[in-house]
Amino acid sequence: MTLERHKYDVLVIGAGGAGLRAAVEAREAGLSVAIICKSLFGKAHTV
Repeated sequence: MTLERHKYDVLVIGAGGAGLRAAVEAREAGLSVAIICKSLFGKAHTV
């Protein structure tokens, strides 16, 4: 079994409104970003 390793400057937990905004801000600042969420396509409940 091969283990893949990834390296990011910022890891965002949750793809709701705040998580996505944090990811956008970090990316615009030139940082590499990963987002982890509980479902495959996000499905945020932000109103």
